[in-house]
Amino acid sequence: MPVKPRDLFDSARLIRAQQLNEAGYRAAINRAYYAAFHAARSFHSSLPMPGRVGTANGRHEQLIAQLISPGIPSDHPKYYDSQSIGYILRDIYKLRVTSDYHLAEGVEADDAEEAILTSEKILKSCKCY
Repeated sequence: MPVKPRDLFDSARLIRAQQLNEAGYRAAINRAYYAAFHAARSFHSSLPMPGRVGTANGRHEQLIAQLISPGIPSDHPKYYDSQSIGYILRDIYKLRVTSDYHLAEGVEADDAEEAILTSEKILKSCKCY
């Protein structure tokens, strides 16, 4: 059965509700980020032309750059939505990188909550809610 961004988001909330330790917070952040990433990627794919990658490296950073610098005219109805989604995704991306790769840096319950709330904003903006 295919998984949708909303399923990943629900998983993040469930993990957060059940976990009272740092490993659980990190898992919730990861699922929340990937829910947002896949929703944002679908949104970007729905645009009539891709955004500009610029000097961004890696697929995640490239998507963020494309959303922030959409290839559509500024009078297009989705232009500013694209930019907003890109900036929000950039914030949660930074949190996910810290959570997944910098194990010596502490991750708290508030970080997991922030990731879930941020992910929810993106899902709502992308109409994946």
